[in-house]
Formats: sequence, C-alpha cells, structure tokens
Amino acid sequence: MITEKDVEEAVVGTVYAVESADPVKVSIALPLYILARKARNDGYRVLLSGQGADELFAGYARYEKAFDEGRLPEALDHDLRHIAEVNLERDDAATMAHGVELRVPFLDMRVVAAARRMGPALKVRRNGKDYIRKYVLRKVAEKYLPREVAHAPKKAIQYGTGVQKTLERLAKSRCQTPAGYLESLYRNVFR
Repeated sequence: MITEKDVEEAVVGTVYAVESADPVKVSIALPLYILARKARNDGYRVLLSGQGADELFAGYARYEKAFDEGRLPEALDHDLRHIAEVNLERDDAATMAHGVELRVPFLDMRVVAAARRMGPALKVRRNGKDYIRKYVLRKVAEKYLPREVAHAPKKAIQYGTGVQKTLERLAKSRCQTPAGYLESLYRNVFR
C-alpha cells in the first residue's frame, strides 16, 4: 500500500530521477520509485516489469479501433518502436535511483518475435460489444490464476496505486494544480 506520506516523501526524488515535472510522467514513475526503494531496503537488486505487454499484445483501448480498421499490426509496431523514450527511460530512471535494475521480460527478443508473428485475432477478440485485449495473455493466465484475475480490467499504475489522487490532494493543499506543484518542485530541485 502506498500512503500519502510515501508519495510526499518520494515526489522530490522522483522528479529529480526522471528529470521532469510532467504530471503523467511523474505519476507513473512515483509508484516505481517507491517500490524500488522498498525493494532495495529489503535486499533486492532486480525487479521485473510487464512493460511491453501492452505494445506487443494490444493492451490499450486505442488498439480496438486499430483492430476494427485492420491497422493493429501497424499501431503496435509504432508504439513498440517508441517504447524506450515513452516508457523505458522513465521507469529505468525511477528504479535506478535506488540502484535497482528493472528487467522487462516481455521485451526479450524471442517474445517480441513470437508476438509479432501472431495474428491480430490472438491479441484482440470481440465479445459482443466489448473487446478482450491481450487475449492470448489472458488465456495463458487462466491456467495459473483465478479467472477474475486473468480477466481483470486494465488499470494504469498511477490510478491503481492511488498516486494520482494523492498528487492532486498534495497540490490542492498547496493551492496549486498538480502541474504547478510539480513544476515548483522541479524548479527547486534543479535550481
């Protein structure tokens, strides 16, 4: 569980680590920064991340339209080509701030090659009006996890951990927007 105190103690270090005041970037990096600090304190030096699963197996809602339009492979390839600067650099900076290496097994070249050979129907399935994204991963997960876990809806880390709402509360308590709050921290850190 991440508390408001955890976020308040980690936000300056996160801004410093990711060298940004961007609210989205910071709110995603914060839980990783906190987790890496806890992992390091518990003696761990390596963490595994699911980064790449969405870009390989169509985990984002925007892929539904691409699927319907027959453009899913192109949309996935585009996002995969840009994953380093969009996600990996931020996540690596957040964890390495505590000397913890973040490994991304979904981005192993063998997994990438296998995923790129799979047809769109293994990645997205229509279920009436709804879509099942990351279909093949959910089917594999059913073998090892309860169905409700294997088919749980996607929840971004900043929302699932409550970090986004906590950042908003911290900013409001200082009579600022989240962007203004993070920008003031950024200016103080890099003064």
